[in-house]
Amino acid sequence: MATLIKGTRVEERLRSGWYLLWDYAREHPFVYIGSVVGIGGSSVLATFIPRLIGQFTDALQKGRLDSEGVRYFAFVILGVGLVRVTLGWLGRVLSAQHGRIVTYKIRDALFAKWESLPLSYYHGHSVGDLLSHALSDVEVIRQVATMGINMTVNGAFMLGAALYMMTVHMNTSLALASLCPLIAIPLLVRHFGPRIRARSAKFQASLGAMSQSVEETFGGIRAIKAFGNEAVAIHTFQDRIDAIVREKMSFVRLSAIFGALIPFLGALGFIVVLAYGGHLAIQHVITLGDLVAFLLYLTLLKMPLEQLGNMLNLIQRASASLTRIAVLLEAVPDVRDREDARVEPPTKGGIEVRNLTFHYPGHVEPVLKNVSFTLPPGGTLGITGPIGSGKSTLIRLLTRLYEPPDASV
Repeated sequence: MATLIKGTRVEERLRSGWYLLWDYAREHPFVYIGSVVGIGGSSVLATFIPRLIGQFTDALQKGRLDSEGVRYFAFVILGVGLVRVTLGWLGRVLSAQHGRIVTYKIRDALFAKWESLPLSYYHGHSVGDLLSHALSDVEVIRQVATMGINMTVNGAFMLGAALYMMTVHMNTSLALASLCPLIAIPLLVRHFGPRIRARSAKFQASLGAMSQSVEETFGGIRAIKAFGNEAVAIHTFQDRIDAIVREKMSFVRLSAIFGALIPFLGALGFIVVLAYGGHLAIQHVITLGDLVAFLLYLTLLKMPLEQLGNMLNLIQRASASLTRIAVLLEAVPDVRDREDARVEPPTKGGIEVRNLTFHYPGHVEPVLKNVSFTLPPGGTLGITGPIGSGKSTLIRLLTRLYEPPDASV
């Protein structure tokens, strides 16, 4: 999984964890090119159908159609629909398949990183929070790696193709008037984006706290049963659940407002077409078929606009999850060998400890203070003391589960 972990330039890379997806995309360019071509081609073909129906309406109104002409339009629309479905299926299958592969690789990288980190890292990070990385965070990344690509490509190609059809082949002024409400979308993104990302990060943190509570309860279930503390454990777990509900509902309310405003702007464009387009049709500036096509285009664009809102929402959520995972993957172990370290064969040697003073991360009071002793090769040392006196800590330092201070062991 070295492809997802490339150095320790934390200052540059942790500004955004998106490199996790960009690195994979660069390694499989043809897969994503095929996905973009498939989904984009399907979206472009969808914009031909309103134009064909508009031409059909004009021909029907002017009495130029017979049974053969009706069959012609029917078969052309059927053919466009079949090709569109095939391309869309191919693109979505490719993105979904490699979205699963990305999540597999990230989970594999997380487990490999966890195996390399020292005990001091786990001393400051809860098990529940780490599990949240591998479960909820990675699931959000999978969604943006699959649904994000689908919605982005579909929306961009369909909006572009529809705008081209409406301005070049139909009426420019009506097209611009109907799409004017969409210029407010960047302002909505700027306003809601950072807020959605912050709410998503808080929600993920609350999930980690709940997982930690479950892990502690299961790990100490015997003590809980022995002392009759079931009510305390239940109350603690309920507090964690309540926190999740609060954070999720706060996130949902904000996301719902943002997701509803995007299609509302599209509906304003629909109203413009009914009013202004109807006036142009009455004045014979545009044909009835053009008006029908405009209405169908705006109906067609409703889904991409909704997808655009969902996609931007998803990207904000994924940014928080990707940053959390990138921080973990870029963590540098405290206990590590020097670059010039060599693998030596097993030897028999003594142990000397000189004025060893050690405290755990985040604690001011030392666990061990000025400990010194010498143990010759083959010798035996007995370590005694009350609970909390540092016996286990000394063993961890001797076995280098924690990095001892320089020149102390």
